[in-house]
Amino acid sequence: MALSLSVLEDVLWDELGVSLVRQGMSLDFGGIAKGHAGDEAARVLWEYGVNHALIDLGGDLYALGTRPDGNPWRIGLRSPLGDGAVIGVLELADTSIMTSGSYIRYFEWGGERFHHIFDPCTGYPADSGLLSVSVIYESSAFADAFSTAFFVLGFERASEIIEGIPGMSAIFITDNLEVYLIGEQAQGLRLNDNRFRIVA
Repeated sequence: MALSLSVLEDVLWDELGVSLVRQGMSLDFGGIAKGHAGDEAARVLWEYGVNHALIDLGGDLYALGTRPDGNPWRIGLRSPLGDGAVIGVLELADTSIMTSGSYIRYFEWGGERFHHIFDPCTGYPADSGLLSVSVIYESSAFADAFSTAFFVLGFERASEIIEGIPGMSAIFITDNLEVYLIGEQAQGLRLNDNRFRIVA
């Protein structure tokens, strides 16, 4: 039933707003809400003359400018194993990093884990071979949206897409703990957890 109400063609929009064709449909902005909030927070701070800030969006971050000493912000990358460990560090400035993964919101039933990122083609939690995707981009709303989409699509398809988006970088961690770094800003990851291995 729910899957039959998840049809993009049944969402109509024009200059007057959005219409949902069938009864029971609703929109959930969870895939971009934190990102949009980050962009707005950065805009307001900038307008009020704040040039250095690290905006925490519940684990996702917007690095406004640099640290006050002129150096980039040092960002810890959280383990997708859900153990709270920091597995590596990135230095970022004037950009955001947004992560989607299966390790924060989930439940277990019948010995199987069900997480909150659904594949719209199946109606089930995405099973793409990834534990997490972190997207680094100037717009946190776009980074938020793409990290979710990339998590659903899987590494192969996502890496093809990201190559066509100038300025975007991403860190993919697979379920066998391999780490793929795509784009210039991702290359700066200093991994400090020997459970994980950078492959490319």
